[in-house]
Amino acid sequence: MGLWDLYASAYDALPRHFRPYQELTTRVVEAVESHTPKGRILDAGCGTGNISLELARRGFAVEAIDRSREMLKRARAKVNGANSLDLEFRECDIEHDLTLYPENSFDSIVSVHALYTLKSPKHALSEYWRVLKPSGHFILAEPQHPVKIIPIFKEIYADGGVRNVAELFMSQFWVGACNLVINRKLNNGSFQYWNEEQFRSLLKESSFRIDTIAPAYMANSDLLTVAVKPRHYFQSGSYKLFTAETREDLEKVWRLRYEVYCLDIGYEPTNPNGLEKDEYDDYATHFLALDENDRAVATMRFIPNNPKGFPMDLDFPLTEYLRTHSIPRALEGGRFIIHKNVAREDRPILAFGLYKCLFEYCKETGVYDIFTVSQSKVLEKYKMEGWRPIGEPFRYSKPLTGGLWVPVHWNAQEVYDNYLKNV
Repeated sequence: MGLWDLYASAYDALPRHFRPYQELTTRVVEAVESHTPKGRILDAGCGTGNISLELARRGFAVEAIDRSREMLKRARAKVNGANSLDLEFRECDIEHDLTLYPENSFDSIVSVHALYTLKSPKHALSEYWRVLKPSGHFILAEPQHPVKIIPIFKEIYADGGVRNVAELFMSQFWVGACNLVINRKLNNGSFQYWNEEQFRSLLKESSFRIDTIAPAYMANSDLLTVAVKPRHYFQSGSYKLFTAETREDLEKVWRLRYEVYCLDIGYEPTNPNGLEKDEYDDYATHFLALDENDRAVATMRFIPNNPKGFPMDLDFPLTEYLRTHSIPRALEGGRFIIHKNVAREDRPILAFGLYKCLFEYCKETGVYDIFTVSQSKVLEKYKMEGWRPIGEPFRYSKPLTGGLWVPVHWNAQEVYDNYLKNV
């Protein structure tokens, strides 16, 4: 019998007697609900099934795995008679057995106090990435330092006095004893902890993007993190290009746009938050390029049909054009930026990388009709195949850059095929 089998009975007492664990469970379940439509969830390192069971009760299909037979025995006992739940417990070693699942199997992955117990967490993260669907969320709680008893007792005492401290001590004696054994192994290097900076680096090395990260659990001993597997992820040299979906990455998009559209050319007024964001951004798909230091160096956005209409309608009747040409679905492209500090020889790499993200998006959605505006001199100079002017040249009413601008219609598939043919 292994350490985790011995720990099973003590661990199983946590949800009944330990308020911080109850609160952590609630926060994890709420994070899944807020980020994931009803779908398939992997609870990796499910223990005695407390989080798995709660997710299944809320309508999720849950695949719950753990390497401890005793933990799983207790988990299965909790669902006896609840045949309507879409919940399966499986004995599985996270470090070796995730190959059983095909790519893009799960809408979300939950991992609570599991990653830090692994000898090869990087390998596990690469497997999580593989089995998670694009745009899928990874919700995990991991300890950032050993359990410190005194801050926990102080927290419990402030909440309920001496009686609560005594109840905690009596009910959690075996948990404390097991944690001492675990901490001894941790101190011997068998398991590991991460501070926030290290944890961010670990996730980003595995290509996950962080949405939120915050202290949680006992005296803030844990980091509760929500990360995302971005869609259309590519690497080219030292650059990473992908669909920006997390709060942190969207802020990078809007901050880079602020530098250009507000500060450099004065197209939009400056504002206190240092972000350039408008009413169309909530409907748009944003592509982003980062350098090796995780700094934003290029971006562009594409706006689908939406209740607000299209920004181009201010200068060209795009909505009417779509109607008269029987085009039911389209994208308007814009806010294309490559940072001025990017080397000239790297700019084509970034431009094509962003376009590759767009082309993958078009294949996924079946929307290939793209509308944008381009400068007359650019169209004349490059004569891009597949780009068709659809209106008269005009000047922007706001400052942007000099010269005339032309509304353009292009087909993403045609442009991509012509590019490959010419290359």
